Parts: sequence; C-alpha cells; structure tokens
Amino acid sequence: MQILILALQKVNLYHIKENHKFTKMDKHAEIYNETCKVQVQQVKLGDVTYFARCKLYSLEKLLQNAEEKQIEYKDKGNETLVEWYQGQIEAYKLSLEILRDLVSTYNRL
Repeated sequence: MQILILALQKVNLYHIKENHKFTKMDKHAEIYNETCKVQVQQVKLGDVTYFARCKLYSLEKLLQNAEEKQIEYKDKGNETLVEWYQGQIEAYKLSLEILRDLVSTYNRL
C-alpha cells in the first residue's frame, strides 16, 4: 500500500513538472511572438537623419575614449586591456562606417 502511494506521488510530481514546463514554454512562445511583430510607421526623413547623426556623434566619442584608454593601458604595460580596447576600437570603427553609409544613403533619397 505504501509503495503504491509513493508511486502515485511520483507520477503526480512528474505530471506537475511536465505541466509547468508546458506553461513556461507557452509563456516564452507568447513573449517571442509579441517581440517579433513588425511595426511600420511613416516618419520624416529629417528625423531619421538627425537620430542617425546623434548616434554617429556618440560612436565617435566612444571611439575616442577607447583610443585614449588603449594608450593609457599601453603605457602601463597591461597587454590584456590593450587587446580589449583594440577590439572595441575595431568594433566602433566598423559601426561608424556602416552608420555613415546609412546616413549617406538617406541623404541621397
């Protein structure tokens, strides 16, 4: 009798766990579906280029800061942080190039 009750408890726990997994998966699917909706709005081109230019300015400041930090750590002899900032510099330069191309494309429209 005691073995049968334990077996039933294990089955119920397994059932609860499985239901909980499905509930979690359903919630994740719901969140995923909500975030993947595409919203299209008509905006003025001037607003877009202004926003892009602000981002360009921010990226230029980040690049300048990373270059200064790289020089600082190079003087201190910390090669690990020099490599870290070199990676940041390369990423910022690539981002700037892409964003500048995007702004020039907007300006040609």
